[in-house]
Amino acid sequence: MSSAISKRCLEAFQTDDLYTIIGITAEEKDDLTDAKLKKAYHKKSKEWHPDRHADKHPEERVVATGKFQVIADAYRILGNPRMKAIYDTEGLLDDDNFVDTNDEVNNDQKETPEEDNSGDEAANEMAPMGSYQSEEENDEGIEYSTYEDSIDGYDSDVILPENEEFISDEEMDYSSNESDVDSPDYEIRPLLNGKTKLITFYFNDRSKCYHYYLNGDNRYYCSKCHSEKHTCCAVLLKNANGEQYIQMKNDHVCEPIDYYDDEIVTTTNFEIYQKQTGKELFIFADDDRSHFYQYYHVKQKKCYVCDQCTKNGKNTQAILNPKTGELEAEAFHQCEPQSYIPKIDASQYLIDKSNRGKPQLVVFADRFKKNCFKFHWHKKYGYYICNKKPCSIIAKLLKSSNGEKFVQMYKEHKCHPVPYE
Repeated sequence: MSSAISKRCLEAFQTDDLYTIIGITAEEKDDLTDAKLKKAYHKKSKEWHPDRHADKHPEERVVATGKFQVIADAYRILGNPRMKAIYDTEGLLDDDNFVDTNDEVNNDQKETPEEDNSGDEAANEMAPMGSYQSEEENDEGIEYSTYEDSIDGYDSDVILPENEEFISDEEMDYSSNESDVDSPDYEIRPLLNGKTKLITFYFNDRSKCYHYYLNGDNRYYCSKCHSEKHTCCAVLLKNANGEQYIQMKNDHVCEPIDYYDDEIVTTTNFEIYQKQTGKELFIFADDDRSHFYQYYHVKQKKCYVCDQCTKNGKNTQAILNPKTGELEAEAFHQCEPQSYIPKIDASQYLIDKSNRGKPQLVVFADRFKKNCFKFHWHKKYGYYICNKKPCSIIAKLLKSSNGEKFVQMYKEHKCHPVPYE
């Protein structure tokens, strides 16, 4: 039976060979690098981007949109080592093999990584709570301090989340593709943190728009394009008459989002937690706290940013008012609130070492502690991941404002617990 992805490929390109769809030859396939894949993707996505077919017949626009979405799927799968390995072995048999972990996990996980065993020599750089490297090392292994030693007194913010690292000038493909946009076809809006963002409208449809956020180089970057590893940016300029306009560089490869008016609300229905790499904010969407929006703190922006909205192309911000204790937040989200998983207190988990001597989180599945879920630490991402690959649920060690230490998960397990030994 063909998967839904396979059917879309066949409808759009009459083949479900992802390499052919994205423009990778048989010779390139044997020595495929990230750079070659990115170049092929940009070329194909520009060819079939809906913006380039906006003046075509409606049926032709539908075809272009279908091809564009299939190309994006091909790039997403071939650009993910786990998905690519499954595709190369099994093809497109099962859609569940190609679920993007960003959508499935609903947090800062970018892919489903394998256990990180690479970093004994750099363990202090990003060690888990409860597994910081002590001063004593030997050839037999690494001694770790206690969880209390690692989290107590830790007071640092996220420097910049992975999806906020902009592509360098050397990597940008300007392709001499510039266009000017005059007012009122764009808006400059103030943000809660005192900076500004740029909004451009989708052709003549003012119900759709693109969002850009100001970087340190005084360019505005489309965040949704950046999440697809493409750089589309704009520069604010003035003409000879002193009138402002923006100069666009590169076409979009992303779809526009719905236009909205900004509204700021205040709330006390939130919690701020300390984590190993900074702070995490939960804003609850209802009084019973069954659903919430997850935010991370960004030091450079001096605010909290909604994790899922960022992935959907919107920088939804929140700022704590230290005088009132209230939170000021943008009301409109480009995402849905996620179900809240109750926190796991200290009596129901422990941190030890796996048989390979690596940090391991054990979460008990019953009060008698006979069965459990086991998680391995991944240094690159700064959290624990369920050992069962079909599950790959993540867990973080957090600390509340009253000093309570607990484990937080963001999805229910898809796997079954194992006997605790």
